[in-house]
Amino acid sequence: MNRKITALLLSAVLLVTAMVWPASAASVDQFTDVDQDDWFYSHVDYAVSTGLFSGTSETTFGPEVPMSRGMFVTVLGNKTGIDITQYPGTRFGDVSASMYYASRINWATQNGIASGTGNGKFSPDASVTREQVATILYNYAKRTGNDTSYQDHVYNRFPDKGQVSSYAVEAMKWATYHKIINGSDGKLNPQGTATRAQVA
Repeated sequence: MNRKITALLLSAVLLVTAMVWPASAASVDQFTDVDQDDWFYSHVDYAVSTGLFSGTSETTFGPEVPMSRGMFVTVLGNKTGIDITQYPGTRFGDVSASMYYASRINWATQNGIASGTGNGKFSPDASVTREQVATILYNYAKRTGNDTSYQDHVYNRFPDKGQVSSYAVEAMKWATYHKIINGSDGKLNPQGTATRAQVA
């Protein structure tokens, strides 16, 4: 139950890969690590059945695997249906052009949806934080013409709002107002990370 409360309710965002690309599955029932009693079952089922979310292998979903920054922008790039041939090469020293996420990272950074982590790096394999999730989704919403309105009364209730990085404050206000990011034990936990199940 606590996981339901702390999950990031990112219903518009679907994960496509983790360690193997692409590792496709037509049905959630192919995953041995997803049970019908799991709180995330219906979310994974939807993501897989629409063809936008793949497993870590043909038989595993990896619900507790941390969501990486590379995975996350891949989700958005595939959700948008970008032409990856339009984003060749690499813009970052730690992103190999041969990696599945390279073109999606190029697309996301070129369009102001995501940014690097400094010193010419994107940190694609680093776990995405809750405030990064909010920021990337907020930028994506702006880019795609979705609702970016918000009020800050929900955000202001959290005792650790002062721990939110300055770049992410507006995005976290938006994300909490729209219930995209909820509290974790009554806190924002902005530097906390998200699992694949939570993102689904």
